[in-house]
Amino acid sequence: MLFHELTGRETLMLVGAIKGVRPNRLREVILSLSLRLNLDPVLLDTRVADYDLGPRRKLAFALSLLGSPRVLVLEEPFHEIDPESQSQMTKIIAEKQNYTTVIISTSK
Repeated sequence: MLFHELTGRETLMLVGAIKGVRPNRLREVILSLSLRLNLDPVLLDTRVADYDLGPRRKLAFALSLLGSPRVLVLEEPFHEIDPESQSQMTKIIAEKQNYTTVIISTSK
């Protein structure tokens, strides 16, 4: 769910609020995810419509993590993602395994 007219930060704030993340906690979560996924702060303040595919996919991954989901379904999560961010995404997925069911689909 990407809102192309909003900035990445606005999208994260909106979806986080919808998923019930407390506002004071939400800012911390967004900062943590953006650092781990190499989402540039300048980029987060840019309209999503102006993102390339890689940053859009990182934003979508970050959105999927908001609100501590019990089930996480990821389709081709590493497509068009830089190797460093892929490594971080893999670590984040591994951290979620104890309390989240993670399903990854790929055509490879």
